[in-house]
Amino acid sequence: MTVRSVTMLTVRDWAATLSMSRQAGYLAVSRCKIPVVDGLVDAEAATALYRANTRARARNRPPASEASAADSGDAEASGYSEHRARRERAEADLRELELAERRGGLVDIAAVRAELGMRLAQRREQLLQLPARLAPLMVGDTDQARLQTLLDGELRQVLAATCALDSSEAGA
Repeated sequence: MTVRSVTMLTVRDWAATLSMSRQAGYLAVSRCKIPVVDGLVDAEAATALYRANTRARARNRPPASEASAADSGDAEASGYSEHRARRERAEADLRELELAERRGGLVDIAAVRAELGMRLAQRREQLLQLPARLAPLMVGDTDQARLQTLLDGELRQVLAATCALDSSEAGA
């Protein structure tokens, strides 16, 4: 049976061996339930508990001994960074669209289609009412120039309402 030597360190010294701050060392002790006896921790046991209960940070480089094992994961890491960059670009594009919409640079296509449909329906009704409005004015009139002038005036009125940008003019 092999007897290992127990290296007892203060939490501060143990944290320094792992390149952690003193505060991070105390947080790790409480989070990982590392036993502390008279203010000292077993360095090997504490490190084993810490590594078992925490994940490696994405930005931290692995130690030199783990570098060869990490080489096989480079494809996965680059896939992650590409995915993250693509997600960041998409989020930035969405923020730009939202900003443009708030500034009035973009409009809701459903609202535009609804407004266009309403205006086209009004023009259709005005065109369909032309015979009913003009028939009483044309009855018994044989002057072709006058009839053409009446018809032209009514058509121009409907077309002017179609081209008007103000909806109050369009209904007139």
